[in-house]
Amino acid sequence: MSGSGAAARGARGRGGGGGWAGASGSSSAGRGHGQGQGRGRGAYFKALYGGGGSKRARMDLDADADAEASSSSAVPGSSRQQDRALARPWTELESFFHSREGKPYPAYRDLLGCVWAFPNTWAATGSAAGAGLKTAQWTLQADSVQADPFAPPSHFRAFVPHAVARVAPPDVMGRIQGGEGAQAKEAGPAASATSSFRRTAIADFLLRRLVRAFQSATDEWDAYVHSAASSAGGWGSGWSSGKGGQLEIDAPGQQILDRSALRFGEDGTIEVRFRVGLPAKGRSILGREAHHLFTSIVPRALEQGLSLAHIDPAAFSIYLASAEDSHALQAQLRSHNLVTFIGNGSVLPRASGASDEPLPRDCAVESVSPQSLETTLKTPHRGEVRGLGLRKGTLTVLIGGGFHGKSTLLEAIAAGVYVHKAGDGRELVSTVDTAMLIQSEDGRSVSNVDISPFIKYLPSGKSTTAFSTKNASGSTSCSASLIEALELGSELILIDEDTTAANWLQREAAMAQLVLREPISPFVDHVRALVDGGQRSVVLVCGSSTHFLKHADHVLLLEDYRTRVLDLKTFPSSPRLSKKSIFEVPRGTCQIRVRNEAFYRDEQATPAAAVDEDLSLDLRRHVPHVVSPSQARAIAAVLNQLPQRVGEWGHPLSSSSSKVPLRTLVDGIDALMGGGGGEGGTGAGVEMLQYPAGSAPEGNLARPRKVDIGAVLNRLRVAQFK
Repeated sequence: MSGSGAAARGARGRGGGGGWAGASGSSSAGRGHGQGQGRGRGAYFKALYGGGGSKRARMDLDADADAEASSSSAVPGSSRQQDRALARPWTELESFFHSREGKPYPAYRDLLGCVWAFPNTWAATGSAAGAGLKTAQWTLQADSVQADPFAPPSHFRAFVPHAVARVAPPDVMGRIQGGEGAQAKEAGPAASATSSFRRTAIADFLLRRLVRAFQSATDEWDAYVHSAASSAGGWGSGWSSGKGGQLEIDAPGQQILDRSALRFGEDGTIEVRFRVGLPAKGRSILGREAHHLFTSIVPRALEQGLSLAHIDPAAFSIYLASAEDSHALQAQLRSHNLVTFIGNGSVLPRASGASDEPLPRDCAVESVSPQSLETTLKTPHRGEVRGLGLRKGTLTVLIGGGFHGKSTLLEAIAAGVYVHKAGDGRELVSTVDTAMLIQSEDGRSVSNVDISPFIKYLPSGKSTTAFSTKNASGSTSCSASLIEALELGSELILIDEDTTAANWLQREAAMAQLVLREPISPFVDHVRALVDGGQRSVVLVCGSSTHFLKHADHVLLLEDYRTRVLDLKTFPSSPRLSKKSIFEVPRGTCQIRVRNEAFYRDEQATPAAAVDEDLSLDLRRHVPHVVSPSQARAIAAVLNQLPQRVGEWGHPLSSSSSKVPLRTLVDGIDALMGGGGGEGGTGAGVEMLQYPAGSAPEGNLARPRKVDIGAVLNRLRVAQFK
């Protein structure tokens, strides 16, 4: 399974490793098997390259892999949070590492089961608050330890109490303020808002700071190992040279997502999940370097990233206010009968096709709404915001010359399902979170989908009311994708004619006279029926065809990235067709067949390489709304856990193979994660995917949309539907 910009490889157990930010600050392909320990170099390269098989990204759905990954860390201290009251003082790390100097690398496994307590040196020296908080401690523990220096880095967690970091979400701050009085005021901007979404936004802000702090720490480490203070010598990539010391953590993109890398406890404790490459020379432990790493480099990086003393209050407030305003816009869409809103002043173009960064404002044309479509929404910090609003039950056609911004506008609408960080340019672009992009997906798998509204018959005689194929064409893939999107409850369909089968979109009259036996009923004949129910909208980019203009509620002309509304009365040659009946999803409740693991105990696992093609899915191509490799890992975790947890997610299994309504399944998963896009809900967020309970949690998951989980299930070749 591929995520956006990186491949999630070897996603076993709870989703595996991968896509972590290292010294360069970029995301790299995942290389782990969940816990990333106890497997050895051979297992590592087999996971990376597939044991001589295809190098395509692969995802093992075998539930036995979860037990395999969990067993590698089934040691004392592998629970979610060890008893930190029994923590050993950090000063003992010197004797711990020096006593293992030069020993074989597996001796690092003695770190498992240990909790190390560090003093609070983060408070400002001489301040009253600092004097009263010196007794507070933060702790560090290992969840998994790599088997050798060539394996994926080891998993660690740091627990930083509020008394040390002085930053907490608003709901926690309310409890803390009741007990600490005036001292709690030092939390500054963290205590200024009441929105529950701010918990996610604060975590995102701190996580971005940690990414930068880890980059600086890596530079500091490089300087140390090349200095006279280090005994390693010959640091590099050679077999006998020094290795390790890198700090890695799940790096956010332009979107603010619910991530598992940094979490807040109910008492305000910050839990950070990261990776550390344990230092070695060849396969021997470098104890002196390890001691310096854990007593100097790591503590300094955590302090730089998390301590309020190092945070610019103004930057903190601006960042969180921007996130909260964006979230408020998204929350108002349905109450204002809108499917998307694009605030005036937004910067929609990106820096390049390979970057999600914004085009510099001095090079970009800011978005301005046509007056007839201008809508006003309210935000908690900016106040009233004006912009272009598209309503439910409408067809909007985007036209214009090449390179004038049609696809850019459509892509911005698609991106609006997420809240974007301050400075992205799309902070004021919001779209209903069920929006889905329909495009040609030649070769995709389709299982029992009724595509008969669009494909009346097939020359082979195969039924189109329960159509299945392992190699869909452009038109059949578009038909299936649209029906599946409607079944999952999509309220907004996005289509770009450049990426969609032309014969599925429309048909020329002259061609209809030449080809009398045409099985395809084009989308243009159904689009009014689709939107006239009032619950669904369509935004469609047309650069060369006028077929959809006669059906459109709005025709927007883009010229030099500026938008204006065209009057439909100027096109009398193509009158709108008479109103048809409301488009109905042709098949009943879509059900996915789920195997009950209780009926198949002691069954041997099927090697992933043997079924690689059936378990591979390029999300960048097939599910483009998955924007982070960590979301891909979270979806893989859902699939891995499905047989064991389907009852918890809304539909208990009663036989060896039960049928589960797909919409019910994804709604149940989303509800447990909080509902409504993940922010402000009552669920546990992406933490709900930490499984089994009590095991060491993954730090590289990000919450996906429920419709994207459903889209992946619909496209898996191993999935069976009725």
